Amino acid sequence: MGPGRREPGGAWAFALLPALYVVADLAEDALLARLLTAPRAITETAVRWARALTRVKLWTLGLGVIQTLMLMLAGSMLRCS
Repeated sequence: MGPGRREPGGAWAFALLPALYVVADLAEDALLARLLTAPRAITETAVRWARALTRVKLWTLGLGVIQTLMLMLAGSMLRCS
């Protein structure tokens, strides 16, 4: 790389949680839309899937917030030094 440019290194890893959140959210939305438009599709398995997708979505959201706070703290520590 040229002068003054940094290689991204592992920076791409910080996009994994937001990407997983989006995938889980869209999958949950699609499943819930299906269940709302076709009540016969509401089965124990469908409800289990909906709950699992919601759980994944909430976990990735929480971990994403923690990740953001850690990045903010690291950035402020680097700026102070």
